[in-house]
Amino acid sequence: MGRGLTGRTLGIVGAGGTGQETLRLVRGFDMRLLAADPYADAAKIEALGAKLVPLPTLLRESDFVVLTVLLNDETAI
Repeated sequence: MGRGLTGRTLGIVGAGGTGQETLRLVRGFDMRLLAADPYADAAKIEALGAKLVPLPTLLRESDFVVLTVLLNDETAI
């Protein structure tokens, strides 16, 4: 029945307030956590149990991706 989360990789794009809160919430699932954010403090992200990586790496290595970025001129396609 479905696949479990343990051992899977979750990527979070945008590691501001919402992204960091998401990292706090998912720590109990025993997942590998990646974050991509050009403005994030790597030490803060690592303290939450995640690794700060470039966006292409996050997309390539993640089983699941969560977007927690604001829509603005910089993030719009």
